[in-house]
Amino acid sequence: MRLGYKISLGLNLLLLAALAAGAWLFLVQGNVTASTDDRTAVVVTAPERDMVLGDMRAFLVAVQAIVEAAGAGDIPALATAARSVGMAATGNEPVALMGKLPLGLKTLGFGTHAAFDTLAQNAETSGNGAAALNELGDVLAMCTACHASYKFVLEASAP
Repeated sequence: MRLGYKISLGLNLLLLAALAAGAWLFLVQGNVTASTDDRTAVVVTAPERDMVLGDMRAFLVAVQAIVEAAGAGDIPALATAARSVGMAATGNEPVALMGKLPLGLKTLGFGTHAAFDTLAQNAETSGNGAAALNELGDVLAMCTACHASYKFVLEASAP
């Protein structure tokens, strides 16, 4: 085997290993640190934290609208509220922020968005507001699981 080929092969393998490590950090681990309360602390900038908290407030606004619409028997309003935080609400997240989120948090987050779409579809199909409220309970369990597992800390205040 020629020396040039061996060097080229070695550099390619090194590059592949670096890419794999980078992908693992970006897609799986995220930018996390230990926490004093058994949750995983996700280290973000202040604007990133504000964005995440804004998304959470949007979930709460939608939950309130869903409950009110179910109580009034207004299935179209219920479905509209649920879809407002469905998968169509995703895609505007900065790449840098997505890289900081661990896979488990991304899975819960996207799962929650998808669950709101499913809730909307099921409500439209069944026309049953009570069933939608039961389904909303399952969605809220995802929110609870996420809040029990993760918290956001600012870069400057990370331990």
